[in-house]
Amino acid sequence: MTRFDHSAGGIIYKKTAQGILILVIRDSHNNWSFPKGGIEKNETPLQAAQREIREEVGLSNVKPIRSLGRVDFWFKDKWKNPGQKVKKFVEYFLFENTIEEPVQANHDEGILEASWLPPDQASDQLTYKNLKTIIDRAIESVND
Repeated sequence: MTRFDHSAGGIIYKKTAQGILILVIRDSHNNWSFPKGGIEKNETPLQAAQREIREEVGLSNVKPIRSLGRVDFWFKDKWKNPGQKVKKFVEYFLFENTIEEPVQANHDEGILEASWLPPDQASDQLTYKNLKTIIDRAIESVND
């Protein structure tokens, strides 16, 4: 039996004297990505993305800019129902970090590290190649 999971996440950028920086995280599987997580009951995807950003990296002053679309992928569950086939959909949104605040990788949420990188380095750092289109859209929006 196949399970369908729906999550939301965010690509966060900030403007600095050195230029635009994008936040990337390293998760508990040692993969580089962006904050994301499940959508809770009575929560919109945008609200879920904002909550996940707050929970995973401690940023609460993020301004939604636009939807970046979604990625989907298949995997075999290792936790809830080991071996179950899962189709996961993740909706991504672009956010601007408007007020300087410290980023704190929340180890309780499985975040090992969080780093601000220039857009090209952030893109190169990503482990998941299906995020390439999403980060390209984010960089294009930031550069407009």
